[in-house]
Amino acid sequence: MKKYLIFVLFFLFALNTYSQLNEFIIQTYFVNNEPGSIPNVPWLNTNENIRQQFFYDLKNIYNFNTILFERTLEYTYLSETISQHFYKMAKNAGLQTILSHPNLWTVIPLNKQNAEETLLEYSHSDYNVIGYNIIDEPEVNPPPNQLDRNIDLIPQYSHLIKNYDSSLIRYSNLLASLSYLTDYGFRESYIQRYINNSDPNLLSFDIYPIYDNRDDFFMCLYNYALKSVENSIPFIYVLTPFRKRADLEKSPPVSAKTKAEFNYVIYAALSYGAKGIAYWPGFPWVRNLNGIYQLDFENGLLDYMSNLHQKLIDNSDVLLSLNFISAYHWSEKSTIRDGYENIHAISYYYGNFANDEYAKQVFSDLNKPVYKISDNSVPQNIVISFMRDKGGDIYFWLFNKSLTENLSLRINTYNSIFNYFDNITLTGNTKNVSLAAGEAKLFRVVQNPIPIMTKFFSEGVYNPDGALYVSEFFKGLKSATNMIFGNNSWSNYFDKGVTYTFTAENILINNLTAKRGSTIRFKAYKNSNTMPNNAQYPPRFNAPAQNIEEVDEENIQISIFPNPTSDILNVDLSEIEDIGTIEILNLQGILLDRKQFTSNSTITFDVSGFPSGLYFVIAKYGEHQKVFKVAKK
Repeated sequence: MKKYLIFVLFFLFALNTYSQLNEFIIQTYFVNNEPGSIPNVPWLNTNENIRQQFFYDLKNIYNFNTILFERTLEYTYLSETISQHFYKMAKNAGLQTILSHPNLWTVIPLNKQNAEETLLEYSHSDYNVIGYNIIDEPEVNPPPNQLDRNIDLIPQYSHLIKNYDSSLIRYSNLLASLSYLTDYGFRESYIQRYINNSDPNLLSFDIYPIYDNRDDFFMCLYNYALKSVENSIPFIYVLTPFRKRADLEKSPPVSAKTKAEFNYVIYAALSYGAKGIAYWPGFPWVRNLNGIYQLDFENGLLDYMSNLHQKLIDNSDVLLSLNFISAYHWSEKSTIRDGYENIHAISYYYGNFANDEYAKQVFSDLNKPVYKISDNSVPQNIVISFMRDKGGDIYFWLFNKSLTENLSLRINTYNSIFNYFDNITLTGNTKNVSLAAGEAKLFRVVQNPIPIMTKFFSEGVYNPDGALYVSEFFKGLKSATNMIFGNNSWSNYFDKGVTYTFTAENILINNLTAKRGSTIRFKAYKNSNTMPNNAQYPPRFNAPAQNIEEVDEENIQISIFPNPTSDILNVDLSEIEDIGTIEILNLQGILLDRKQFTSNSTITFDVSGFPSGLYFVIAKYGEHQKVFKVAKK
């Protein structure tokens, strides 16, 4: 008999915990070299004071808080390796350190003993190591001469780090896209595969966005913003000072040099919910194939960047608390490159803005939410993105993605809005805002005009069996304050192979069916990427789902008895030839008990202390996961 699997990954993400960021990350990469090997470079100077001053300047002049050491030099310098000497200098300057260490880097086969010794060594109080970068730009199918970049090598390193200390940051800097995959395929087959297998607590990617035709910058940001929210993992964006990838190898390289160019890449990442930025190969220097050279910045840029870094750090509390919801681009053509920007379904060009639940709450005129003071027109190069914090407040970014045009704007909103970076409250039906080229500003809606927002997921395609098939329109992230699925006469039906994420404060499931192989995620938007004390708050379910069937498309049977039960619950796994785990969860997604099992076994749980009610039993083995509902008398 064919049955359907309900909630394949129903509570998966509500149970994950991730390390907390306590400050917005401003990070620089650092490439170690032998002191004195390249002249006129402060960190390579043999004078100890000059070298220490370099790290102090990073912290106190350029306002960095984190440094990533990309190479490790093991030759001895004053009874320690030169790298260890640099790590101590970084700590003395007040910098956090992330290491790419050869014992925890996929370029060599994992030696567990060496890796554990490295973790133990750098947990010493002499260093301020907060985590490890395991590999750069891993691939699913790397070429034969780069097998060390295989994405499937990462889990053994990541799990070892987590098992040693789960608070350590563990991540790999990922690719921006893969040409042979669609955006949806890239998110699921690359980013989600990496997350599922490697269990990182930070996402990171880099791209050369300003003039390079290689990828679409905003779609890359959207892909990572979506996966960040879906998995409760903050992401950082690694920017480069080069206008194009090819410019890296030119002599001299062609670098970005204006405020607008740096504004553009930094604020674009912020408007998609980035929790940090990193500079590669470094700042304010770079290292290319021809050695070290000073970037050709326009006058005053370094002072401006230092002030911007400090502004972001000062606003860490709000920036870290925000969950990305949606983003809309007003332009139908690129302001940077020729032709259309590949924003897909998140673009205003596709008419989604007026249907956005958050746009409806914030803007009083959905056809002209923002317009130029000079001619009353909506600027083509504006981006509007929506965020929510763990307290349920609505935020939005206004981002000017032009590199040349400053904007003087009016905003049509229902209520007062608070401008975070300028620290002022704007009142009245129309508010005046100025945005420099490449600049963005963050606003909080002081009072939401509609206190409760409910979304009934009734749209879709009806079928003869009476089920409501959720249409392609819903693929991706959907959000509302309250969500209701199905009713007594129809069921929301999710077919095999689909992936959807819904975020809400309250979710009522009357009638929902998900076929085996589908992934349906329910997230509480109060569950920020960076929760205090690593807390994870699952959505509150107003009522248990009705019409839930236990599901099995295979001949293999798992028996759970007695059901209902008052004290003992048995799980018969005699037909299962794998090892695995059995978990018991309540309807709020809280894990109550977990046991491992071996092949062809029976597991017994004592549930006599559980309150009366419904519970989920989840069997996980191999690549399979089965969900059952049981009742406690």
